[in-house]
Amino acid sequence: MALEPDDVRSEQKFAWEDASSIRDLMRDGGVTFSVKDQLDVGGRLDYETPEDVFDPDSLIGSANFNTLDAEDHSGMPFEAIKEKMEDVTPTGSVKKRVLRQGIGEKLPKDCLVTIHYDAYLEFNEVPYDSSTLRGKAWEFVLGNSGVLIGLDLAVATMREKEKAEFILHPSVAFGKMGCPPRIPQDAELFFVIEVIRFKIGSEAALARATELTWDTVKPAFIALNKEGISLYNECRYKESKMKLEKAKRQLEQCHLKNEAEEEEQKHYLFKVCLNLALALNKMKGSASFAPSAIMNCKQANEYKPGNAKVHLQWGIALITLGELERARDHLAIAKRKLPGDQAVSEAWEKLERKKKHEREEETLFWKRAVNPTEKPDEKQEDALSGEAAEIFKQLKEFSSNPSESSLTLPSGVTSKEREEIEMLAEKLKLNMQFRDKSILITKS
Repeated sequence: MALEPDDVRSEQKFAWEDASSIRDLMRDGGVTFSVKDQLDVGGRLDYETPEDVFDPDSLIGSANFNTLDAEDHSGMPFEAIKEKMEDVTPTGSVKKRVLRQGIGEKLPKDCLVTIHYDAYLEFNEVPYDSSTLRGKAWEFVLGNSGVLIGLDLAVATMREKEKAEFILHPSVAFGKMGCPPRIPQDAELFFVIEVIRFKIGSEAALARATELTWDTVKPAFIALNKEGISLYNECRYKESKMKLEKAKRQLEQCHLKNEAEEEEQKHYLFKVCLNLALALNKMKGSASFAPSAIMNCKQANEYKPGNAKVHLQWGIALITLGELERARDHLAIAKRKLPGDQAVSEAWEKLERKKKHEREEETLFWKRAVNPTEKPDEKQEDALSGEAAEIFKQLKEFSSNPSESSLTLPSGVTSKEREEIEMLAEKLKLNMQFRDKSILITKS
């Protein structure tokens, strides 16, 4: 039996299947909502609340009790808060109170700004939207991103590292209609905003671009690659890897218009793939990153076949994975093309030590297989030199001292002593970089 229209209206309830963020709601194309049947709970139409989205313990930390009515406040709570604020727009549509002063000048228009924010409705002590609770800062181009007008105006008054409170009038927020059920009609919004950082120039231009052309991508790539190299030289390998991966993605997504741009793109892709292999081979726990290092070496070899530096990093990654014969093939190419190169010589020595250890392990295995009752000879380890013993002592002291972040040591040790020192550094979770006449030690 078909229901009458009145029955449908009185019995059927709906709720959104997927939540939408401010960014979604402000897009030019709008948002398409899907609905599902929803039970009538407590006589109201239920919908997703902050308690559904965020962890309850985190909500307590982000609760804003200024939005609650208080005995010493006259009128509405937002009206009381406004008394502590100042107008930052001629119409008074955006009001502000600084919680922490920033540094430098006000943010320039068209900069790429990164913020954390918590957004509240009146009479609600928990945020309806929060980048802080999501644990992911929000990045947008100031004055050119289609965000809430009031939010853009608010951030434009701020400086780097500044934290401030704002109240936005409906005319610069969601207007008279609001965005039900989350945002009521004609609603003022309360924002707590913190500026994390901002960037100008190539990266900001890249974020503004509607199409990733070569002229837009190239300067951004050069800046990212340079920053990645700088971080690598400071032994900050994880951060270096992240910058270089971002640079590589921009190159790969670029739209090219002719062969000249394609050749230049290949040149830069070779560079960033090689730099990535270097960073990945230096990272702590490099065995888990070795496959990625090899993949980047393969790509670099496609752009510039037979390059000695590529084969060196390829060999180092294969040593890490224990594929010694394949590593030898690549290191042999590097050795032939770069005779006398220190990095190649060090990698070759490491390969030989690994192969020697592998042979000794194999010999011991067969001895035990032939005569399982025979105990292996207990040999005393060769005594370390006084210099190596002193390095051991300094490494332990450095590892336990939280006030020190780097340590430089002399490198006059034998190959065996160096191997022992590397093992100790690995146990202490220290990074080691051998140079001509010194060893640079940093903490992971």
